[in-house]
Amino acid sequence: MNRIEKDLGVEVEFEALFDFPSVQTLAAHIEQMIASGNTIIYEKITPAIKQDHYVTSHAQRRLWFIHQYQPGLTAYNMPFAFELEGLHQEAFIKAFLTLEERHESLRTTFLNIDGLPMQKIHLPGSLGFHVAYADFRTHENGAGAAKAWADEEAVRPFDLEKGPLLRATLLQLGDARFVFLFTIHHIISDGWSLEVLMREVSALYEAYANGHDNPLQPLRVQYKDFVYWQNNVINAREEAFWLSKLAGELSLINLPFDVEGVENNTFIGDRVHTRINEATTAGLRELALRHNTSLSNVILSVFNILLANISGQEDILIGMATANRSHLDTEGLIGFFVNTLIIRNQISTEMNFEEVLQQVTQAVVEAYQHQNYPFDLLVEKLNPERLVNRQAIFNVMYAFQNYADVAIDINTNTEEVFTGQSVALQGKVFEQEINNAYFDLTNFVSDYGNELLIGFNYNSDLFEKSTIEGLLDTYTEFIALTANTIAENASL
Repeated sequence: MNRIEKDLGVEVEFEALFDFPSVQTLAAHIEQMIASGNTIIYEKITPAIKQDHYVTSHAQRRLWFIHQYQPGLTAYNMPFAFELEGLHQEAFIKAFLTLEERHESLRTTFLNIDGLPMQKIHLPGSLGFHVAYADFRTHENGAGAAKAWADEEAVRPFDLEKGPLLRATLLQLGDARFVFLFTIHHIISDGWSLEVLMREVSALYEAYANGHDNPLQPLRVQYKDFVYWQNNVINAREEAFWLSKLAGELSLINLPFDVEGVENNTFIGDRVHTRINEATTAGLRELALRHNTSLSNVILSVFNILLANISGQEDILIGMATANRSHLDTEGLIGFFVNTLIIRNQISTEMNFEEVLQQVTQAVVEAYQHQNYPFDLLVEKLNPERLVNRQAIFNVMYAFQNYADVAIDINTNTEEVFTGQSVALQGKVFEQEINNAYFDLTNFVSDYGNELLIGFNYNSDLFEKSTIEGLLDTYTEFIALTANTIAENASL
């Protein structure tokens, strides 16, 4: 959609990708729009005027306020650990230092000015970011010591005012064997950003290891420029949609909590998961094709049915993250772009599955068509009852990721991460304890092509693991029923 807008001067609605699901039909739709004069002039994001400090995004402001109430909070640490073989150490370190110079967000801290956060961008190297090093080659249990270091690193807090807000460490276990630890704060990064980071580090590493210069083109704009652009594109139409969509009483999902009324939410959690086999996955895909929708929407429909059954509620509100990269200039940036959409559906036991799927698909399409409106600004407008230790408006999240063509897999601990043909660097994910839970319950789904990995991340202050395992068993039964035996008019 971003490229159609830039190259053809046509702003295609998200819904059109479902209404015209082939290249041929979409091209005909675009030609019709052009012929009717329904075109736009593509506008680049304009760099912000140079200042001592810059405004934050609405999402950054929320995380900053949470840190003011809970100093030392580590729930928004994003830690990763990789085991690497055949590392060219000098080239690897140089790649990360180049990345810090390239992306302003990686050298940003946050100032308190009159009670509000402001971004402070520092010169490259001035925050003291470096790739730390420790040698475990003579340690009697190097792997165990590295595991303990990795677990401790994952929960070490950041100082948002002093920075830096990323850390990198190389632990050497053998002559050519290393563990690389990388932790970054969510206030300057998100999932898409990490893919950008991995891609650019790989390109830089490959070049430096072979004696070449930096192969990356300079960035024209930075995250701070996106923030000013975003503030200017917020429009009344999108605000009116969300205020209407979320009108009336908004209730959190009544989940089967083992502990009620937790006052001091630590955001500590755990996760359980399982695999959905090839036959069931194929059945879900066929169902999506038959109804001209996405696999994600099919599974989200089943999730809605599950929540309606266990809660006894008909008004189901689920949060869903969007990359929020609706402008082409943002696709190669590192920063906190991700936005949250609220998917609201009315689920009744009198509905058949087709009716639920149609409603969910429409709700998702409408949400994506209004995805530029910041969720945190919406919370300010709705002004619900605020609790420091709970999320506003919703407590259940849905997260669908497609890993079929992505070279990094943070779940199975088997995929290659950094690759370079001429430098022969190979790696896999190194096991690390990560126990964050931003929400009461998050349903995560990972699409690996033939199979799905599906599971729950849950707040362990509220649930026993056995409760969530039982919930997952019920969910997978619902999924199998949907894929294999549900009829067009079957009752829920």
